[in-house]
Amino acid sequence: PCNATWPGVEELPDYNAEFPRWPPLPREELVSEPKLSDFGYDLLAEFFTYDPNARITARAALKHEYFEGNNYHPGTQKPTSTSARNRENAE
Repeated sequence: PCNATWPGVEELPDYNAEFPRWPPLPREELVSEPKLSDFGYDLLAEFFTYDPNARITARAALKHEYFEGNNYHPGTQKPTSTSARNRENAE
């Protein structure tokens, strides 16, 4: 990270300007299977934000568009899809 991606990082006690800098990977290389929707990749990008003050919180992540339409309901701690219910009934 640098000050452009994480303001103040160069002031941290363990910051080392000599640490190598790699270009970001294409999003398709981050997750190969199963393929994510654009919303899924957006959520990952929110989690991978260097600056902790700009990074998405867990509460905000649960409200992200990725979870809309995936039968996920925050607070239930598990998906409510038909396949999940079928697995529960099989046990």
